Amino acid sequence: MKHKGFSLIECIIVIAVMSIVIGSLVFGFGYLDSANANKCAFAIDSAITTTKAETMSKTEPVNLYLYQFDGTCCIKYSNAADFVADGSNAEVVGAARVTVSYDDGTGKKELTSTPQIISFSRKDGSFSSGPNVIYIDGTDSYEIRLIKNTGKHIIKSV
Repeated sequence: MKHKGFSLIECIIVIAVMSIVIGSLVFGFGYLDSANANKCAFAIDSAITTTKAETMSKTEPVNLYLYQFDGTCCIKYSNAADFVADGSNAEVVGAARVTVSYDDGTGKKELTSTPQIISFSRKDGSFSSGPNVIYIDGTDSYEIRLIKNTGKHIIKSV
């Protein structure tokens, strides 16, 4: 005897399997956003370290420019006075779902196309310019605290 169609048990099994697959995808996308914020935070932290090392080892100071371009967070190293915040030679460190903001002592502000310039003093390695705190928000949130007098920077998950 041939049966046409599905039994109730077969339908329940298919729905259960589909629920598991869809649930895994939803959690997977959340982890991707978390990874993007993590990658952005550690890329900015690493760029600050590189800027300090470059400044201390060269005759001219190197500036780190942190800015927003086409909805992404970009960094660029330069010592040029005529710096332009565009996409050429910039390293994209933050995806569209990651928000970067900063506090320069006057309150928290979102990063824009006007760059935040982070630079160091060659004399003692302290920060000569830059915000006090950089905030990176995605599924996870990070904060990079810049300690002005010592040139140290601390990254932490918040």
